[in-house]
Amino acid sequence: AVSWIYGPPVPNKVPKAEDYTDPEQLKVMLKREEEALSRHMTAPATPPPGDLMTTDEMLARAFVKAWPVQKWPLTFIHFREADEAGHRKGWMGPEYIAAVKSIDASLAAIVAAIDQNGGFEKTALILSADHGGSGRGHYRWTEPDRKENVTIPWICVAPGVPAGLTIDRIVRTYDTAPTALAFLGIGAPEGIDGRAVDEVLR
Repeated sequence: AVSWIYGPPVPNKVPKAEDYTDPEQLKVMLKREEEALSRHMTAPATPPPGDLMTTDEMLARAFVKAWPVQKWPLTFIHFREADEAGHRKGWMGPEYIAAVKSIDASLAAIVAAIDQNGGFEKTALILSADHGGSGRGHYRWTEPDRKENVTIPWICVAPGVPAGLTIDRIVRTYDTAPTALAFLGIGAPEGIDGRAVDEVLR
């Protein structure tokens, strides 16, 4: 979990999966694309910093290399390049579309690696990215009714989840944590805002 992203960190505690199960049973690889994810991490113990992946393609290559050996029961991937292109050159422009195509190719490589080495029978894959925008910003305060300003992709591939399943309700970012814990057989802590996405927990 990440408790602080920008500026100096504050001394607050954020629970992590190891707080609710035997940490020796969890195999974790942190492959991150944003330096922000290393600035302040969970207390009381800070895990070792992961390898900084500077592009979606590099992230995919690292996964493809590691997957045949590791075969994690759960993988969470957050793609950032489309958001960066939107801020830099504007949403839906040529650079943004190119970034989306790059993400698509990276995702194809990740899925192929899983299919060729064990398949999805014993693993879950959760995919996310930042929300869209207009112009070169999100404008979520000045244009709160623009759906693209507040909507992110949230995709899950897991055993028992039928292809093409559409969740016809709002899934929020903070629902990801209890969903991930559920896939690992860990109950969510009391008092959190998120709720497991039951539609993918079959």
